[in-house]
Amino acid sequence: MAERKRAIQLKFYVTEQERTLIEEKMKLLQTDNLGAYLRKKDMAVTKIHPIKTTLNKAIDYICNPDKTDNQILISSYGCSYQTADIEFGFTLSKARDKGDNLGHHLIQSFAPGEGSYEEAHRIGKELADKGLGGKYEYVLTTHIDKGHIHNHIIFCAVDFATHRKYISNRKSYYQIRNESDRLCKEHGLSIVTPGQDKGKKYA
Repeated sequence: MAERKRAIQLKFYVTEQERTLIEEKMKLLQTDNLGAYLRKKDMAVTKIHPIKTTLNKAIDYICNPDKTDNQILISSYGCSYQTADIEFGFTLSKARDKGDNLGHHLIQSFAPGEGSYEEAHRIGKELADKGLGGKYEYVLTTHIDKGHIHNHIIFCAVDFATHRKYISNRKSYYQIRNESDRLCKEHGLSIVTPGQDKGKKYA
C-alpha cells in the first residue's frame, strides 16, 4: 500500500451551531468534502448562477427583512427593489438575443469576523457598479443572519443600453472575481489566492 501523502489525522468536537456554520461555508465553497474544506484558508468567495424562472421569488428571498436588518441593507440601481421583477421584465421584452435567462444571481461571501455590515454592503455596491458597467438593473442585499456576512446581487439578464444578453462564462466570472479581490484587498479583507480554488465550478 502506498504511503499516505497526509499522515496526520485530526479529530475535534464542535457545537451544533458551529457545525451548522461549517456546513453553510462548505456550501459557499461548493464542496461536500470536509477535509478539503478544512485545508482551505477562510476567504472572500464569489459565485454566480443564472435565474431562469421565478425571478420574483429570488428577489423576495434576498430582500427578506430578517436577513437584511429589516431591509436597511438593500440597494438598487435602475429599478426599485419592490418592483424589480416587473422592471426587469420590461427590459427583457426588448432583448435582441435569444435565451431563457431572466437574471443572474451573484453571491459574494466574506470570511467570518471580517468587516462590518455597512462595509460589506459598500463593497457589494462597488462590485456591482464596476462589474456591470452601469448597464444592468440590479438589486443588492447584504445578509447578516449567518456566521459570515454575504452579499446577494440579482441583475437583469439584458442590459438597458443595447438590449443585449449578459454572457456568463469563465471570462466574465473572472472579471467579476478579480474586481471583488481588488476591493477586498483595498479594504484589508482576505481573498482567494492562486492555487486555493482548484476544482471549483464557477460559471
